[in-house]
Amino acid sequence: MATGAVARRNEEPMETPVTGPNVPALTGIWPRAVALLGRQALEHGLDDLWRALSPRVRNASRHAQLVCLGAYVRDEALVSGIRHAWHGLSRACHHHAYELPPTAEELGRWLDAVDRLVAYDPMGR
Repeated sequence: MATGAVARRNEEPMETPVTGPNVPALTGIWPRAVALLGRQALEHGLDDLWRALSPRVRNASRHAQLVCLGAYVRDEALVSGIRHAWHGLSRACHHHAYELPPTAEELGRWLDAVDRLVAYDPMGR
């Protein structure tokens, strides 16, 4: 079987490489996988931020960290984006049968906020 091919029991490998939302086996899974990875990146970004700004806050719950964020980061758009991304990504990580997975547009907005957090220099350099 070629690398990246999807195989099912007693069937020939599919010719389609596993690349994303166009692979039938991943249709309902990829948005939640992206959300989980995005949330992990956001958590690491917050850990790095608190390590630089106030190491004691790092020991608080994520909710408390998000509440404190505005007191340490003066960029209101960044703070709002991080809070919105945290709640959206967290909600998307918890599968409920009655909820649709997040759309690519929602994921894109949340991941943009994560990118801004990771690129943010708390020391203003």
